[in-house]
Amino acid sequence: MAEHSPYQPFSIGGSQGLTHKLTLGVCCMRTKATSNPMQSLLRRLDASGAFNIIIFDEKMILEQDVSEWPIVQCYVSFHSKGFPLYKSLEYVKMRHPVEINKVEDQLKLRNRLTVYETLKSHDIPCPDFMAIDHLDYGDHQFVEADDYIIYDGRKLKKPFVEKPLDGDDHNIWIYYPTNVGGGCKKLFRKIGDKSSEFDSKQSRIRKDKKYLYEPFLPTGGMDVKVYMVGEMYSHAEARKAPTVDGKVMRNKNGKEIRYPITLSEVEKACGALIVQAFGQFVTGFDVLRTTGRSIVCDVNGWSFVKGNQRYYDDCAILVQKFFLDRFHITFTMPIPALKNEERMSEPINRTTPEVDEADEENFQHDKLRADWSESSESFSVTNDFDAAESVAAVVMIIMRHGDRKPKEKHKFKSSHKYFLDYINKPSRTEDDDDEDDSDIGISGRLPVDPHGEVLIKSPEEMEKLLAKVKAALQEPELSDKDRKNIETLKMVLDLHEHFTGLNRKIQFKPTKFAINAHGVEECTEVQVVAKWGGELTSLGRNQAEQLGRRLRQELFPINSDDCTSLLRLHSTFRHDFKIYSSHEGRCQTTAAAFTKGFLDLEGDLPPILVSLVYVDGFARKLLDRPIPKEDRNKVKKMIDTILHTDSSELRPGDLLEIMAPTDHKGTAEAAR
Repeated sequence: MAEHSPYQPFSIGGSQGLTHKLTLGVCCMRTKATSNPMQSLLRRLDASGAFNIIIFDEKMILEQDVSEWPIVQCYVSFHSKGFPLYKSLEYVKMRHPVEINKVEDQLKLRNRLTVYETLKSHDIPCPDFMAIDHLDYGDHQFVEADDYIIYDGRKLKKPFVEKPLDGDDHNIWIYYPTNVGGGCKKLFRKIGDKSSEFDSKQSRIRKDKKYLYEPFLPTGGMDVKVYMVGEMYSHAEARKAPTVDGKVMRNKNGKEIRYPITLSEVEKACGALIVQAFGQFVTGFDVLRTTGRSIVCDVNGWSFVKGNQRYYDDCAILVQKFFLDRFHITFTMPIPALKNEERMSEPINRTTPEVDEADEENFQHDKLRADWSESSESFSVTNDFDAAESVAAVVMIIMRHGDRKPKEKHKFKSSHKYFLDYINKPSRTEDDDDEDDSDIGISGRLPVDPHGEVLIKSPEEMEKLLAKVKAALQEPELSDKDRKNIETLKMVLDLHEHFTGLNRKIQFKPTKFAINAHGVEECTEVQVVAKWGGELTSLGRNQAEQLGRRLRQELFPINSDDCTSLLRLHSTFRHDFKIYSSHEGRCQTTAAAFTKGFLDLEGDLPPILVSLVYVDGFARKLLDRPIPKEDRNKVKKMIDTILHTDSSELRPGDLLEIMAPTDHKGTAEAAR
């Protein structure tokens, strides 16, 4: 293990030279012990002169009794596939070495439920969750519908995440609601350049064992991985989330592209608490940055930053210090490591790795910008603004949806009880009847207002309405006019085999009212408006995707073919990309297709839509109701008057005054 290193041997008991070395045992599977990250650490520890390193043979670990294992003072042991963790624990109880990562506490990491419970007990933010044993429900009540599950009265709506309780099972599935097309994203350990795949036909959850269920949290398509070495040292990297398109981005050396980021103070505190809670000095964990919060969704145990030489230097010093402190050994820090000693005296958050060959490609754009900045000093630019004021603060784009199929609409008025009940006896929530309110996620409540409109879009409500329509058509006393209108409504509801919610909606608008026997005003007539069609065409999707690609290439021209510069900004949260959509299906699909082109993504649109496009209450306020209804009705009435006015009976200026009742010359000229 001889290798040149800046480290000099530590002096134990003064500066008279090394009197003895500590024996450091490494007990793990062969693939882990011989991996490049582990070897980088062990070479530095060996070069320090403080340790006599013994790597336990894999065959010995698997086949021999722990009483035959070497006796060591310092112990590095961690679990991976095939590793006998309980034998390692037996060895610890027999020999009592100093553990850098406590073996017994690693049992917590094997079970995702235990991980979440440990996080909660230490007040570390983690997702809301439900644990369900599908092989033995016992007295528990479980219900599965198209767009949600209910367990003991708690409802979890799609999109949600399904995780096996077994921490070694990485087959994590994400289920999408039918109003974005449905389907399931299946995550798995990386195979080549794939980390997930989309299955449009998978909508039912797995019921073969125990699973955790939690809401899917939007993160802008990015994952954050945090590496801790002790409580005070952290290094964080961001990468494209596998939930987006499943394509692993790699550099020219074949390594996954990740970008260093800066952690918030809350995230640093979470890291320190995780080291304490799980007894793991060297560990990693995953963070979801969502809606202004940071949520810890997984704790990995022994983890290394890949390809970062500065990290290995720092990690080696901290590991040395950990073991030497446990044996109360004083030592003189060598001159070449003084800078590292200074860094240990305060909280560390390494955000800028050394640029070695593996990282060179990731940083070439920063170099290009630096070169451009230096050369630009010789240019003389004349303008009326200060240089700082001339930098674009934001690029805001407002766009219409892409090419669509024709929209169709059917309106009729009715006093049928089934339709009046939507106004006078609204459901407690948008898609539940008698379930408990203790939901996981968001549940929208319909207003009890005889003058309020009701919109039906969800598949469950569509199914219920279809059942009512079929029942109404069986009534012999139904009038011919009602029968004709309701048959047309049934035809609209029967258009496709499955309800998607993207391309059909039914509105109920109250038109007449009366006071009932209890002195309460209620609706006596309702206008039923059925809308269908208008879905985005293949051409429309291509238009949106091409527009996103073109915008990326024009805004970020540096090496735009591989999107590295833009993705780097987006990954490190310095590029605040937000895309909002109205609730219209064609608008949501356009937004997802545009995002696919803009961020150079691959695969199906539903995962992109759910991960990156905001269709929340804020987006709806921005896009769905920009003008009050009263003002819209006035404009419609005015347009109707203009269209039905005989212009031959008006003087030349009268029509212009009707069309543009304003003193604004530009508007009047445009109307002329």
